[in-house]
Amino acid sequence: MIPLHRPIQFEAVSVAAVETGDYCQVKFVGTDEEERRPYVLLKRKFADLDDQRCYFESSPPMFAGNFRVRSAKLNPDAFTAYFAGAGFDVRVILREPIRDYDKFCRILKLILPDVEIVTATE
Repeated sequence: MIPLHRPIQFEAVSVAAVETGDYCQVKFVGTDEEERRPYVLLKRKFADLDDQRCYFESSPPMFAGNFRVRSAKLNPDAFTAYFAGAGFDVRVILREPIRDYDKFCRILKLILPDVEIVTATE
């Protein structure tokens, strides 16, 4: 039986990047009612930087855990990520430009060292 592949896709109205203490994380939050608001959270502990997996969480809550990212790309319009053996991938459309794009990219690189980052001028 072929595993079911489910895309997670939504339009983000806000993004945040945090580097604090022993971990860093990025979060994309979508539009909708508060209880059903879609989001994607990627997190990595500094103690686990040698591990090729990062913690991933989203709505619906069945998509959560530690996964190895096969590929990821951030550009001024969208973020995409493909996870090894997870049965899902992520595409977040960015409604607004990310404030402090350089800081966001730096923190995202700590979580996903191989992420492809495209700037607006490329």
